[in-house]
Amino acid sequence: MTQSVTVTVIADIEAVYTVAPVKQGSYTNGEALGTASDNNGAIQTAVLAPASNPMPAGVALNSTTGQIYVADRMLVKTGTYSTTISTTDITGGNTTQVVTFAIGSYPLPVELTAFSVVAKGDDAVLSWTTASEKNNDHFTIERSVDATGFEQIGVVQGHGSSSSAHNYQFTEQRATRLGQSVLYYRLRQIDLDNTETLSPVRSVTFNANKVAAAIQLYPNPVSTTAILDLSTLPKSEYLVTVSDLTGRIMQQMRLTGIQLHTLDVQSLSAGAYQVTVRGDAFVTTKRLLKQD
Repeated sequence: MTQSVTVTVIADIEAVYTVAPVKQGSYTNGEALGTASDNNGAIQTAVLAPASNPMPAGVALNSTTGQIYVADRMLVKTGTYSTTISTTDITGGNTTQVVTFAIGSYPLPVELTAFSVVAKGDDAVLSWTTASEKNNDHFTIERSVDATGFEQIGVVQGHGSSSSAHNYQFTEQRATRLGQSVLYYRLRQIDLDNTETLSPVRSVTFNANKVAAAIQLYPNPVSTTAILDLSTLPKSEYLVTVSDLTGRIMQQMRLTGIQLHTLDVQSLSAGAYQVTVRGDAFVTTKRLLKQD
């Protein structure tokens, strides 16, 4: 018996790219620079050909739709770029083509040319310089004790739009009160449209004696109980020793930071004693006068 089989042959139509017009001004993350289409059906996959052929900085390829888009607006640079892309449509048709697109003049919101933090006594002094600014509303200064969790500690106004260099400075006074030998700082630059950009993180190291000076012992002289203030220290254990002036240990305990602790000195004879607080990064000694 003879059967008839009908085979429908679909002509493979090559995919085409439509590139965005050259833009003068700020780009946004996710903005399309080139869009793929195929009359045989939707694009299913898209890859760089060869895969080792990278996109320019700040630009990426959507591997499902084939769209070329801005992935990081702060990294894109003005220029004309060509890249080879292989797309496959819903019917399995494949097109490999060279796509050329352009990125127009793109002034960065803020061109940060320098950023440093130095210790001056108990203070942390931040200094930074911009070569140019566009719609720069302000900088938020953020500080961290572990380079992970940051908190806002100040705000410095920007210069809006300017092609001139500007120098900025912010001082966190008595930064050593935090009881840290190392602190971390960064800038959060905020445009007039509330777009945000983070600077690199900078660290500053303080003299251990400055950190230890944040520890307080009071009242002094004392007759019954004294308060050892470790509230400025991180939540770690510290070895606290009470000794006489010959070095003989009278009391020894482990106490936790971020707290106030009561030292019972009623049993001590009248005279002078040393209260030593030992941490991982410092050792400090406070003089305690015991009176009857």
